[in-house]
Amino acid sequence: MANAITDPGDRGHFMGGIVRLAAHDFMDYDLNGPSNGEELGGADGCIDFSNAANAGLLDLWCDDPDMCPFKALYEVAYSFMSVADFWVASASSVIKNASPNERLDMNFRWGRVDSDACDHSSARLPGPSGCDQVESTFINRMALSL
Repeated sequence: MANAITDPGDRGHFMGGIVRLAAHDFMDYDLNGPSNGEELGGADGCIDFSNAANAGLLDLWCDDPDMCPFKALYEVAYSFMSVADFWVASASSVIKNASPNERLDMNFRWGRVDSDACDHSSARLPGPSGCDQVESTFINRMALSL
């Protein structure tokens, strides 16, 4: 699908958007568990598209098949899997295809379950204010390490 986009800027926007869509879905994960009745989060195919932090993601995931062929592809050919799996598999493919000599393989695994509600997910995304937000999201809450 990306190869059909001839303009390099449009192609980069499309491919980067796929990675961003998957990232905004999984970055709300909280290893410490939900608090105050919030969801656990993680890659669950649920994004609050109305939140400003997710601006532009509806360019990929809208209900108009002509405007959002990525979502149309899911509905026509990949709806046998969860939306979360589709987003992660697609982002993994973009990363591999964009890496030098296609050497970066993300070792995709199936089995994510979609959620219908993610009201608090956008509040967990790192803000644009710098390293403290990134550390809070990736190190403290998601427990990622170097």
